[in-house]
Amino acid sequence: MRKSIKYIKHLFSRSKIQKAVYDEDLISLLESLSLLDSVKAGYYKCEECNCKITIENIGSLFKRKNEIKFKCNKIDCMNNQ
Repeated sequence: MRKSIKYIKHLFSRSKIQKAVYDEDLISLLESLSLLDSVKAGYYKCEECNCKITIENIGSLFKRKNEIKFKCNKIDCMNNQ
């Protein structure tokens, strides 16, 4: 996987702080949040375009109403807030 930065919003705060994680650390992050198996199983959908979230297309993840939500890495989806 190419080294690039994936953007995520801080998951444990209501603030608008944005954090980043490298591709090679994404698996560890998902494991630590107990999300890896669900992502691999195709459980999550992009909040914007409703496409299936995979390890390869995660653009961001964030917490909304005590639930983890994802956006895919499509530019249109990432630009919508």
